Amino acid sequence: MEMFLFLLLTILVFVFIRKVNELSRKVDYLQSELLRRQQMVTPPAGVAGVTHAPESPAASPAITSEPKPIFPQAPAAPTPPPPKPLSPPPPPKHSRTRAEWEALVGGKLLNRIGAFALILGVGFFLKYAFDNNWLSETMRVLIGAAIGAGLLV
Repeated sequence: MEMFLFLLLTILVFVFIRKVNELSRKVDYLQSELLRRQQMVTPPAGVAGVTHAPESPAASPAITSEPKPIFPQAPAAPTPPPPKPLSPPPPPKHSRTRAEWEALVGGKLLNRIGAFALILGVGFFLKYAFDNNWLSETMRVLIGAAIGAGLLV
């Protein structure tokens, strides 16, 4: 039993470390993407601002109109072209015909109900067999390991 718990704990630690590494890679990618997009949006430092020395008021006393402030013209960013659709839109869904409903109910639905009933039956049979000691403890562990391995695959 201890060996089984050790194996289970080892697998869980491995899965946890793998998940943490995957999430770390995703965070690094998103940070670099965010930095790249921020650099695309902000203008270069040379274009940011042009300063002019203010003129002295005594040099031009005859000006009657108020001077307008001079703002540097920033180069217009080219507008990106609109994105192309990846695939054509799906055709509108049509209502199912009588034959399609028959295939759905008669084929898929009954198969799924039958599979569910079979799984319940096998589960209850195994429970009954375990309660009546029809299977040894070794067989119980082997059955559990086989089912667990089947679920992992």
